[in-house]
Amino acid sequence: MNVEVVVPATVANLGPGFDCLGMAVDTFKLRLCCRFDAADGVRISVGGAASDGISDYPGENLVSRAMEEAFAAAGARPRGYDLRIDNGIPLAGGLGSSAAAVIGGLLLARAWLECRGRRLDDERLLALAARMEGHADNAAAALCGGVTLAVQRDDGRAFAYRLPLLEYPAVVLAVPARRQATRQARNVLPAQVPHGDAAFNAARSALLVAALTGGKYELLYEAMVDRLHEPYRRCLYPWLDGLREAAVAAGAYGACLSGAGPAAAALTPADRVSAVASAMQACLADAGLEAEVYRAAVSAGALVRVHPEVTLVQGA
Repeated sequence: MNVEVVVPATVANLGPGFDCLGMAVDTFKLRLCCRFDAADGVRISVGGAASDGISDYPGENLVSRAMEEAFAAAGARPRGYDLRIDNGIPLAGGLGSSAAAVIGGLLLARAWLECRGRRLDDERLLALAARMEGHADNAAAALCGGVTLAVQRDDGRAFAYRLPLLEYPAVVLAVPARRQATRQARNVLPAQVPHGDAAFNAARSALLVAALTGGKYELLYEAMVDRLHEPYRRCLYPWLDGLREAAVAAGAYGACLSGAGPAAAALTPADRVSAVASAMQACLADAGLEAEVYRAAVSAGALVRVHPEVTLVQGA
């Protein structure tokens, strides 16, 4: 048998939803594609526009490591496999590259396990992803698609809820060429935050969910303001506030840092996508940054194909 998985890029920390709200985004370029073929021994080949830095050694390759986690959890594994990876999601770019690798590996393994009568449900799969990632927001969005709320329990389990949106705004992604290690972006965050800032984010997280599910996009400018991570990351991204205001001035509903950055995302009316993209590109150029700007849609989630019989959109 062989299995193919396509995993979208994701925007985590959506507005005030630090470590809990994520959004899967669909562009042709920003995807992770993996193919698994059962074989003797383990062989990994890596390619794609963003393949630099991805190891072809099983112990260091995140897709392979996630597969082995799933096999261990289910108590079964193949004799070996050929794993082919084609990656278009920039590493250390703030678009969920590591979560895509983890979800890709887990879904490949789950497909093989299910063909042998071993079940690995979404909750167990997401718990494995959260354990590997440290949090579940990117992984939940990649797995389920749409805009997703990820909740981690005290016992380490996790579950995801895909918000029931009637329609989705368009998305513009600005991705600076300069990369930022997630660990460094985490290190600038304080261990504790003021009570007032926590209350501020709780209110705006509720407003963001209400605005998205109710189609009240005029509320997104206020709803996407954050005080838990973006203010502390201004030292890394001094251009972020100007980028947000440029996007809004061009017609975006609101904008935010994507994950730990440096990518940023703007939620936008369909008829303002070009104007918002141009404004974000110009703002970053004025800041002396090279960047790619992508016009995107909200993704339906990871796609799994088990040849030749089955095609499954994971988030449907």
